[in-house]
Amino acid sequence: MWYSAIYTKNEEFGRVFAGAFIAGWFTFANVIVYNLFIAVIIENFSVSETIENIGKPGHISSVRNMIKVHALVDGLGLRV
Repeated sequence: MWYSAIYTKNEEFGRVFAGAFIAGWFTFANVIVYNLFIAVIIENFSVSETIENIGKPGHISSVRNMIKVHALVDGLGLRV
């Protein structure tokens, strides 16, 4: 008699815990996906701004310096 009452209580706790876990997991996953989406959009704005600036006069030297810095940081040994 008392065993059936404990079994029912544990089963309900398991359902509640499973529901809360799944809801928390989906919320956490959505936050990560949204952050990645926003990071890609911000990176695209940065790339498009750089492409626009390359066409302007006097920006060739800044592009060369940027390539040199990236080559040194990446350790590629690229010479410009």
